[in-house]
Amino acid sequence: MLRLDDVAVRLGDTRIGPVSLSVEAGGVVGLTGPSGVGKSTVARIAAGVLAPDSGRRLLDGVPTSRWGWAAPAGDRRRVQLVSQHPHRAVDPRHTLAEALTLPARLHGFPAGDPLDWADRCHVERTLLTRRPAEVSGGQLQRVVLARALSVGPDVLIADEVTTAQDAITTLLIMDLLRETARDGGAVLVISHDLPLVARLAATQVELARPGSGRVESR
Repeated sequence: MLRLDDVAVRLGDTRIGPVSLSVEAGGVVGLTGPSGVGKSTVARIAAGVLAPDSGRRLLDGVPTSRWGWAAPAGDRRRVQLVSQHPHRAVDPRHTLAEALTLPARLHGFPAGDPLDWADRCHVERTLLTRRPAEVSGGQLQRVVLARALSVGPDVLIADEVTTAQDAITTLLIMDLLRETARDGGAVLVISHDLPLVARLAATQVELARPGSGRVESR
């Protein structure tokens, strides 16, 4: 469904990649590596947000030729990225309820009931009238996850989605990611937490330090 073939990008003096991975419907793939290694950059390439300097991104076997907002709206809906920096992913002026329904309002994407997705992602309904600055990072992270799932993506890219969660909420989110795969979605889980990825993903890709060019799969 989603494949990266030897993608690489240079950011300043740092070269990330080449990286190859494939995520299929019903599967969970883990991308691991220490903090600062470039995992979030690979996530942005996988999501179609950032164009690599070399290599290819393919969605259903079709190479990506338009990136970011220039990509077709349908392709943007199909692949959803949940950023590890949720405050950068929402408008600070919006309530959480408005943030949940933003894709539908902007692009006509189908969206489920915000209350239903709030429940499934363990966001208290009383928080939906608040703005991002009025909730914790973990709460906002779950709102961004709910927003991504509400448009029915084929591919979910979850970048460090449990870092701001307590132990119980982490387990609940892990169950939700497994459920997404069981329902036919393709899930790419990105984390430096090796035990967590091992519990979720049948296949793991390890990204080495920037500049080494080493990628290991297992």
